[in-house]
Amino acid sequence: MQAHTDTEDPVALVVDDDIDMALMLGEFVEACGVPVACVYDVKACLAALARAPKAVLLDLIMPDQCSERAITWLSEHAPETQLILVSSLPRAQIEQRAQAARTEGVRNVRYLEKPFWPLDVAAVLKEAGIAASRTSVR
Repeated sequence: MQAHTDTEDPVALVVDDDIDMALMLGEFVEACGVPVACVYDVKACLAALARAPKAVLLDLIMPDQCSERAITWLSEHAPETQLILVSSLPRAQIEQRAQAARTEGVRNVRYLEKPFWPLDVAAVLKEAGIAASRTSVR
C-alpha cells in the first residue's frame, strides 16, 4: 500500500484495531483503484474522519467504543459519507447495528461480512459508488 501523506486526502478510510486486517482490507480497497488510509484506534479514527473520506470501512468490534464514536461523529458532521460496517458478528447483529447507524443519522450504510474476498470488497465499494464498475481485483 502506498504511503499516505498529509497533503493527500484518502477516498476511503479503513478503521480496525487488528493492524493485519486493516492492512489487508486497505490492500483490497487500493486494488480497486481507491486511495485509502488505515487507522487502528479511536484517536486516529476521529482525526482521519475530519479529512472527509468518501467512505469509511469500520470494524464494529473495537476498544474504546471506537465504532460507536465514529458513527456518532459521522452522523453529526458527515451524514452523507458512505459507511461500510465490517464484522464477523452474525448477520442479524450487523444489520441491527447498520439500522442503528441509519437511525442515528448516517444515511449511507452498508456492511461487509468477515471473512471476505477481494471481489466482496470491490462489490461493496461499487455499490457505494466509490469504485469503478471494473476493477483489477482478482
